[in-house]
Amino acid sequence: MLLRQLRRRFGEVPAEIETRLNGASREQLEDWIDRVYEVETVAAVFD
Repeated sequence: MLLRQLRRRFGEVPAEIETRLNGASREQLEDWIDRVYEVETVAAVFD
């Protein structure tokens, strides 16, 4: 779901971010999902 949101908001998502998503915990994913709506760039979601 997060990958879909990232693509809709920011366009193409770098492979290293997809890899990071695949290895993330549920808690981390939930934090990132919330940040999608608060930041201006895809990289900022993960800062």
